[in-house]
Amino acid sequence: MASKDMFLSQSIQKPSQLRKILRELDKVEDTISEHRIRGDDQAWDINLSFSLDELIKNNDLKITNREDFNNLKNFLKDLQTNGKVLHFSFNQSASEMILNKLIEWLRKNIDPNVLVTTGLNNSLGVGFILRSTNKYFDFSLGSILRDKRELLVKKISEAN
Repeated sequence: MASKDMFLSQSIQKPSQLRKILRELDKVEDTISEHRIRGDDQAWDINLSFSLDELIKNNDLKITNREDFNNLKNFLKDLQTNGKVLHFSFNQSASEMILNKLIEWLRKNIDPNVLVTTGLNNSLGVGFILRSTNKYFDFSLGSILRDKRELLVKKISEAN
């Protein structure tokens, strides 16, 4: 399977989770190498985290197959250096359910391997701010009201 055909599992949402998976892959690689050096040809019991196990199953890979292993590692390293990362700023912490729905929508409509970071911005009343590598979008209520100020003043004066 070519690494371009691979995709992230739903449980890997943040760059920090991607780095954790890469560190785990290094440990798995060491374990596999030890077994091969010893000449141990029996089935190996390698403990994998839920995220790595899900990633392997979703991409139909065999972790003990060198080609699959190298493709997976190269795919994850490429994502780490060249992957799309979007940063969302909210007024308060977003719930896990909201983040899951956000990731699901982004991966379906934007990029199947997008990663998300979140932060807090207490100056936001309602809405959010989205930053990418080279773009900035303010979807806050204050921004919308500033953009529609003339219309708002006109409607208020008509009401009086």
